[in-house]
Amino acid sequence: MAIISLSPVEALRHRAAHVVETLGPTFRPREVRPAPELPKTQSGKVVRRLIRQRYLQEPLGDLSTVANPEAAGGVRRGIAVCRSGAYSPAATRDVRARLMDRVGNR
Repeated sequence: MAIISLSPVEALRHRAAHVVETLGPTFRPREVRPAPELPKTQSGKVVRRLIRQRYLQEPLGDLSTVANPEAAGGVRRGIAVCRSGAYSPAATRDVRARLMDRVGNR
């Protein structure tokens, strides 16, 4: 086991490189935004639906299974920074719809 100390910027670069190594260069993230914590269920699983709905500016729906609904605030701040760039919720919805048509609703 190796213990290393990384600056926050180096840590984010390392995570992006890990995605490329694991999933391939097609999945290289354009940018990585840290969040203090992610919304999770009572059993500790990340509630990706909540993150997606927050980004697409859709109603959040039922939060009864979320152990820490206040974590959505940290996600909101990261999303606001991403929105200041070229990525809009409408464009993301279009891409998501095309992807779902291609692979089907799983």
